Amino acid sequence: MRINSTFLGKLSGKRKFSFTLIEVLIALSLSSIIMTAMFYFYQKAVRLDAEIQKVEEKVFSLRLLQSRLMKIVPRAVSPKEAEKDFYFLTGYQDQISKSGTPYLLFSYDRGVDIEPQFSNIVLGRLYVDKKGRLMLATVPAPSRWGQGALPIKREMLLSNVENISFSFYNPPEKDRSPLKENKPRILRGVILEDPEVKGGFLKEWKNEYGMLPALLKIELETKKGDVSEKKTLSYALPYSRQVVVYDRGG
Repeated sequence: MRINSTFLGKLSGKRKFSFTLIEVLIALSLSSIIMTAMFYFYQKAVRLDAEIQKVEEKVFSLRLLQSRLMKIVPRAVSPKEAEKDFYFLTGYQDQISKSGTPYLLFSYDRGVDIEPQFSNIVLGRLYVDKKGRLMLATVPAPSRWGQGALPIKREMLLSNVENISFSFYNPPEKDRSPLKENKPRILRGVILEDPEVKGGFLKEWKNEYGMLPALLKIELETKKGDVSEKKTLSYALPYSRQVVVYDRGG
């Protein structure tokens, strides 16, 4: 004897549900819409995260560069601190710099180092190499050069550098120290020159000036992909004999 399944369902108290084809299609469509929306917002989140990482990387690299140069550039020494080892000049066209870019050669106080020859006064060179990297090369002071190979330390400060330029501020006469020398200035037996521009910025600096500028401005042009950016870093040189007096006015 066969018992109807509907009758058994009623006896058991359980109701049997069934879905029509239209309901299934509607459910699949809704699921597809939800999945598409979720995937769209996920893509947006991933792209936004990538953009944030790029911005953070740029900001971090710039802050790191500023911090590193702040520990180096203001420690450039004048002839008074290192007469025999004083160097502060710009140059062009050599074997290690990127074509068309200048370099800055300067003596600075590196402080204490585990290697004695790299302690205190050393000779530094700031330049862009042929791979587009801003580099700092450091060698011992010339007075400590021996007969063997010259030891050198190289540090990469920034990548993707297209160009670099330096500007040196030479204060006007009225803003300088009132102590004026009447006799020629001499350094290592050479009569020193005066900078051509007074009260403005020079694009080049000669060692024959025998002094430090009051301010140094470094302009960098970076390029990554199709995006180009310009960065300007400015530093005061405390050991400069150039005294800038700011007029309060009134």
